[in-house]
Amino acid sequence: MITKSRLFPSFFAGFLAAVLTWGGALEFITDKPVPNAVFTQTIVEAKLNAAREVGDGGKAIFTGGSNVLFGVDSKQFGQETGRPSLNFGCAAGLGPELILHLLKPMLKQGDLVVMCWEFGHYKFTRSGQVDITYLNILFGPQRDFRRNLPVQDRLSLALNLPTSHVRKAIGTAFNPYVDTEIYRCQWAIDSRGNLRSNQGKKISKTELLEKPLSSVVSKMEISRDARDIFSKFVQYCHNQEVTLLASWPNIFAHPDYFNNQRVAANFKTIELFWKDQDVEVVGNPFDAMFQADYFHDTIYHLNSEGVAIRTAKLTKDLKPWLATEAGSTGN
Repeated sequence: MITKSRLFPSFFAGFLAAVLTWGGALEFITDKPVPNAVFTQTIVEAKLNAAREVGDGGKAIFTGGSNVLFGVDSKQFGQETGRPSLNFGCAAGLGPELILHLLKPMLKQGDLVVMCWEFGHYKFTRSGQVDITYLNILFGPQRDFRRNLPVQDRLSLALNLPTSHVRKAIGTAFNPYVDTEIYRCQWAIDSRGNLRSNQGKKISKTELLEKPLSSVVSKMEISRDARDIFSKFVQYCHNQEVTLLASWPNIFAHPDYFNNQRVAANFKTIELFWKDQDVEVVGNPFDAMFQADYFHDTIYHLNSEGVAIRTAKLTKDLKPWLATEAGSTGN
């Protein structure tokens, strides 16, 4: 019969062995990304290449998740305003901290950054309940970013990573019949970061009407991590003499958003947050909502026709502010 005095050391030894095994497995697969990470990293690479192409300071940069990628035409904006512009919209699942981490080295004095975050980004947490895309890329191509996160978050992320990630990573790396190049994103992204593959309509009005975004109709509480991330980015931009504005994500105009006190209160929460950060909010959230005909494949993704209309609206919202900025700089 095993006594209690012997049970604890046995339990501890088993636990330690499990931790070491899991840690070893994670280290082994760190350079073996899963298909989803390969796909997402391709988008990141396209954005970084576009940022290098657009040049030095004085550019306008639109950033956020895929609502920006599928929602803003920086070439159109540049043509209408005469200002070099960049679309730095990435996959929303990356989360705001990683997107801003990737963007920071590209910022120069005199730049203008317009943030259009998906509503779910205001509830973002570094660990705990996180998007699988975030986990996939942190335990792959963006592992260096993960290694710089707070210790408690790194531990939590490691524990939250599903075992299927390890299986997929090993299977993808050692399958002789699989070339990881097939998992790269095949979307056409141009030299200013704009998506050119969103032609036509792949989603029906019925699908868009199925349910409203829970992050819009449920009570908005900006997470502690999101506050910390955005506050630090505001300070970084201030120190670099980069002008920062906030705006709204383009989404489907679901009937449940209109004449809804909860939705109005959520929008007010976001506005007050940016006001506390001394960041001006440009435009009206309802002006960023569009009818079904202008969507490509999801509630956040506009088709090319919708992008043209959205960009024109955003340009109109920003022009008075851009004129003020040009006058203040003597241009």
